[in-house]
Amino acid sequence: MNLGKTIGRLVLILVIGFGLGWFIKDKTASPASSQLIREVRVNPASVNLVNPLLYIRTTEDTTSEYKSLKKTINDYVNSSIKTGKASGISVYVREMDTGMWTGVNESTLYEPSSMLKVLVMMSYLKAAEENPDLFNKTLYYSGKEDPGQFYKPTTKLAPGHYSIPDLIKRTIIESDNEAVSLLTDYNPQVFTDTYKTLELPPAPTAGQPIVDFMSPRAYSVLFRTLYNATYLSARLSEQALELMTETTFKSGLEAGVPARVVVAHKFGEHTDITEDGKIITRELHDCGIVYKQDSPYFLCVMTKGNDFKNLEGIISDISKMVYAEALN
Repeated sequence: MNLGKTIGRLVLILVIGFGLGWFIKDKTASPASSQLIREVRVNPASVNLVNPLLYIRTTEDTTSEYKSLKKTINDYVNSSIKTGKASGISVYVREMDTGMWTGVNESTLYEPSSMLKVLVMMSYLKAAEENPDLFNKTLYYSGKEDPGQFYKPTTKLAPGHYSIPDLIKRTIIESDNEAVSLLTDYNPQVFTDTYKTLELPPAPTAGQPIVDFMSPRAYSVLFRTLYNATYLSARLSEQALELMTETTFKSGLEAGVPARVVVAHKFGEHTDITEDGKIITRELHDCGIVYKQDSPYFLCVMTKGNDFKNLEGIISDISKMVYAEALN
């Protein structure tokens, strides 16, 4: 298993104490439009008079504006699977300023793997918001390396002491498994509250094998709360998104848009292998906000197959067609 040791441990950490944290209060409304709106709010135990809005869930927009894009994506997905380039492809596209969205297989489940590193960053930024001294802490790295990472960091993490902000940077920009392991081992409890508060889907519990459990639509919550600055402050949300514009992975969403366009995104990889090293299946995902002029949108493409290069090409192709056709 490619990232099982590091991210698998993170997933198990996330669900320990899952019953703790804040209570969620939901509100479902039926507006005059064809979309149903569900507000996800947090009711902090420390206050009585406010109930902050985290994000809004809406049903798919089915107007003619989105039919063409949906058909284009669906035809491409079917063709790619038929020709054997992938065994599974899911796409979720959402306008950031209106909430309207469309998708293809957007609720299909995948192993998010390194995608959860965004949650690690958000959790630490939230903790530092309440305890600024946290970022003065340094953690020691002994030099133990995770051999399973296919898309390795451009530079190795040398043994030594590192500040938490520096480890967060490596976790996001380089997708460094060693850096994220230090963070998750140091403060595992910090993630459980964030995971539950954002109403992310149930992950495998302790002792169970790692299975697919996150869909493109569900994963969008992380980027939507950052864009709307509803979980972190505006300053820290900006900081988090800015880090994700510096990622070293350029073969997915970024490859499908003009170089001048800013993309804040995170990729994830996962490989299932047999005990004797035979590859069963690979997963490659890339999700983030494409800051197209006057119409920023979230795009999440999750894929399964046997060849990472094929999966890279699928993600960049879909990114290109969405940029050309969506939200004009």
